[in-house]
Amino acid sequence: MDHVYLFQVYVPISWWTGLGLLLGGAVSLLLWRPLVARTGWHAGWTLTSLLLLSSTLALTFGPGLQRRPPTLLECLPLRPYTLRHAIAQLAGDLENSLNILMLAPVVVAVVLATRRTSYGALLALALPGLIEITQSQIPGRVCSTADYLANALGGVVAAVLTGAVLRRRPVSPG
Repeated sequence: MDHVYLFQVYVPISWWTGLGLLLGGAVSLLLWRPLVARTGWHAGWTLTSLLLLSSTLALTFGPGLQRRPPTLLECLPLRPYTLRHAIAQLAGDLENSLNILMLAPVVVAVVLATRRTSYGALLALALPGLIEITQSQIPGRVCSTADYLANALGGVVAAVLTGAVLRRRPVSPG
């Protein structure tokens, strides 16, 4: 596994990432036209959404560096202290800033494709949960409430801002 650092932040890029990008791109191309035909969504933004989603999953589902076995309980803020600590981490370091920005591109593309702010916001709330739960089962990765909160916050803000821009200047149909 490669150890890639971006501004001293570990980014889990390995051959798994490449495989995920390749498979995700293929699945995106297979789903794209039928999805547009069925939904009437904007064709270009729909393809962009699918490709960005597959890229996000490829980056988040590779093995990590943690040496201890992952546990799903780490995700759950079972005590008030755990939730307060996770919220405090939002204003932390560069890694948390990157987590806030991580879902913004895919959420923006989804809102532009569907012309619905609610679809982007729902994705922003659901996808980080699925990512964190899945990461709790991947060797070397751990589940993090702080990561969920950062991803969801950034995604919801991106959805709301994109929706506001769309209301002022609609995207032409597909």
